[in-house]
Amino acid sequence: MITLDPQLQLGSLIENQFGDRYLFSVNRNNFEKIDYKTLFNKEFDKVFDQEDTMYIMIGTDSGLMVKKLIESPSKKGSAYVFIEFPEVIVKIQEEFDLSEQKRILVCTEENWEEQAEKIGLGIYSTLNKIVTVRSLAAQYYYLNEYVFLRQIIDDRINHINWGNQSVLGNKNFIETGLANVAENHTPAVVLEGYFKGKSALILAGGPSLDKYIDWIEENQEHYVVIAVSRIAKRLLQTNIKPDIFVSVDPFKVNFDVSKEIYNFENDSILVHEYHLNPQLLGNWLGVNFYLSEVFPWESKLNKPNLRGIGPTVTNTAILLGIQMGIKDQILLGVDLCYSPEGYTHAKGSKEYEAGPDVNSIGQTIITNSGEKAETNSAYYEGVPIIAEQAKAVKKFMGGKIINPSPDSVKIDNVEHILIDHIQVPNEKVTIKPLLEEYLNKNESSEYKVNHYKAVLKELNFAKNKVNKIQKLAKNCLDYNSKFFEGDNPEANFKFKLKMDKLEKELNLPKLKKFTEMAQKFGA
Repeated sequence: MITLDPQLQLGSLIENQFGDRYLFSVNRNNFEKIDYKTLFNKEFDKVFDQEDTMYIMIGTDSGLMVKKLIESPSKKGSAYVFIEFPEVIVKIQEEFDLSEQKRILVCTEENWEEQAEKIGLGIYSTLNKIVTVRSLAAQYYYLNEYVFLRQIIDDRINHINWGNQSVLGNKNFIETGLANVAENHTPAVVLEGYFKGKSALILAGGPSLDKYIDWIEENQEHYVVIAVSRIAKRLLQTNIKPDIFVSVDPFKVNFDVSKEIYNFENDSILVHEYHLNPQLLGNWLGVNFYLSEVFPWESKLNKPNLRGIGPTVTNTAILLGIQMGIKDQILLGVDLCYSPEGYTHAKGSKEYEAGPDVNSIGQTIITNSGEKAETNSAYYEGVPIIAEQAKAVKKFMGGKIINPSPDSVKIDNVEHILIDHIQVPNEKVTIKPLLEEYLNKNESSEYKVNHYKAVLKELNFAKNKVNKIQKLAKNCLDYNSKFFEGDNPEANFKFKLKMDKLEKELNLPKLKKFTEMAQKFGA
């Protein structure tokens, strides 16, 4: 929790020539020549114009921002949460009256989530309708602590948004998964336990990867080599041939940064989420195994399968290693933070060619060498998941996850062992038998045609159900409109009964799984 310097003297409220009362230690001379209302209107013009939005303000401008929003007409469905230091709140709490306010809160860093949840934080987050606003105090930060408060709140909101939206299921994932049903023909469960007791190298795109290229080339035949798809371009510049590429992102950018995987079609297997970018998946002519399920509804074609995990593709790669029975995993290029020079990816990547990222203020972490480094929200979210994965490897498999890079983020349960001290297994490991088996299977037209027929039958079945739901929903909307027409509620009550009847039909077993999917997709 961010606290103010105990030596700091906040002082008392002072008043300017316009009647604005404020703490000089917080806002200094901001309001000396211009009144707060004018400054607010200029600085925050149209910022608060959105309906159905939760605004989260960092700082209160000595309470003046709270007063201004109380006096302003609030937008329909919107809520306002101020986060301020408790020492400041004590000084300013008599400057505004929240007794009649149900949608305006003034909170501390410690209790803001609990308070905001009472007025719908989770719902606003799910709908991606949270807007963070920095007060003038947090913009000029005469108190340095506002910088750190802003950073912590931004990271926390990103975490909340990621959690709520990923649980709900992204519209893009559903749409992309349906576009891939023809390509999602072989479940990754065929890999379950396939390399039990073996060791693996997990190759990701962090800057430290470049330091270990020679070691990987020399020792790769003793490991199952699992690489994230985005480093394929970098690997073309080496003699490294991954056994498995892992890819999950549904967006087009994934094709742009990963298309070099096609150079490895004869030597590598592509393991991917069901919602992989269709362009990247559709052009792959080698062996591919999908994770999770073919359809976003309950179906006989959704066979027991391995699953991925977010928020990064590296998390999925590590989980795949666990599910394949790998005992020890060595993470190479899994930095999850920026390099000292500000780079986020290894040489040869588009991110490296774009130059160091020196503008973003992210979360500060500690590296294996004990140094501080910056990281972004996605990387930061991935750290505790890897910690749990490493804990599971140790507990259930008697193995370990190792990261030899001093510049990588320090993660609980992940051992930091320098590359020269790692004992390379004697036995050699190959994926060729499995690769050849499924290359032959893919070349069988009967195998693919049977899959296509089954998928087409399922899609037609689903289409009929969804059309039925659409018809019922349209009738419900019509009845809902009629229910509120005129001035005679008793006469309109019959439309409420009709809606209840239709709702029961929507929740019948024959429609329920598609009704739930439609609700999820709509949300």
